[in-house]
Amino acid sequence: MIDAVLTGLAALIAAPIWEELVFRGVIQTWMGQRQRRAHIGMTLASFIGLCASLANFEKNDSYDLGSVIVNLSPVFFVIVILFGYFCLDRIPSRWISDGNVIRGIYAASFLFGMVHSFAWPTPIALFFLGLALGYLAYRTQSLLAPIIFHSLFNAVACISLLLLQLAPETKNGREATSATTRAVPSVSCTPVPGVWQPR
Repeated sequence: MIDAVLTGLAALIAAPIWEELVFRGVIQTWMGQRQRRAHIGMTLASFIGLCASLANFEKNDSYDLGSVIVNLSPVFFVIVILFGYFCLDRIPSRWISDGNVIRGIYAASFLFGMVHSFAWPTPIALFFLGLALGYLAYRTQSLLAPIIFHSLFNAVACISLLLLQLAPETKNGREATSATTRAVPSVSCTPVPGVWQPR
């Protein structure tokens, strides 16, 4: 019970305050001032994504096509996000007029997602959450709204985990049936004279 309370406090209070102070308060503000700073953030986040992909290969020693695609999924994500980053100048924005601010929000959101790459595919959802939080921080010129929004986002995850733990265990099948395996039947095959197939 104490573990659940501490996890809840960390997820609902400590993590939103800390992450919003760092990512929206410091990093996004710093990156939004000059274009080169956003490039630095994108480079760092891309490097984290490549490291996550290498870590996937170290953990999973299977090299079939499906495993390789799963292991390379952080690299694919990085490629898609980089493509979007270089297309930002072509997308007209009526909500934010300053291109440096847009690049700063985008780069800070990407970095925010990739810092959580230890739990793949979490960075994909967190990138879009970071975009919303970044815009909210820019629009309100305060960190209070992003902290509350971030806390509510974490609350949904905490409640779903709590409900999963409190749910009763479900039993598969009925009591009348058993899950024992049957013995493999033995088959014999003998050739019959004059017949081309054995019977």
